[in-house]
Amino acid sequence: MGTTNATSRRCGGCSTLTSFAFGISGVTAAGDGGSLPIVFFAGAIAVSAMVLPGSSGAAFLYVLGQYQYLMASLNDFLDALAAVPRGGGVGPVIDTGPVIAAFVIGAVIGLLTMARTVKWTLERYRVALLVFLVGLMVGALWLPVEQAVAETIPRTPGRVAAIALAVAVGAGAVFVLDRRTESLEYA
Repeated sequence: MGTTNATSRRCGGCSTLTSFAFGISGVTAAGDGGSLPIVFFAGAIAVSAMVLPGSSGAAFLYVLGQYQYLMASLNDFLDALAAVPRGGGVGPVIDTGPVIAAFVIGAVIGLLTMARTVKWTLERYRVALLVFLVGLMVGALWLPVEQAVAETIPRTPGRVAAIALAVAVGAGAVFVLDRRTESLEYA
């Protein structure tokens, strides 16, 4: 009875986090850049994601709607910086510098705090952290999948059924593996 409750709690937590990430990726996908505080937090989240096993900082920037904006800002900053020795003014460097500085400061703070937080959480709540990460990653997949499907594959009932079947088979495999490996310790 205890393992059934634990599995139910894991599934519930994973579903909740998947739904949260699913919703966040839809809301922030329309982002076209941001203010310096948003860039700061994007830097902290992106670097924090790289500390977490199985996640990508660029993917989180993409989900947050900041990837294109930050890449354009970085390109503009580097172009302006490269033009200075050739006689270009420092004005464009100063214009684009605050965005890069905010991102870097957020990244440093995110790295210093997240590494310790992940270590502490893995030591005390390993299974909960892994459930959190799975929910976050699965939920964040919505945006790239939605865009890929919209651009390439027309939706038909047969394709939707095939995707639903693949999801059901994958979920079934996870439940079977969970049952078969319940005697393993997560040390």
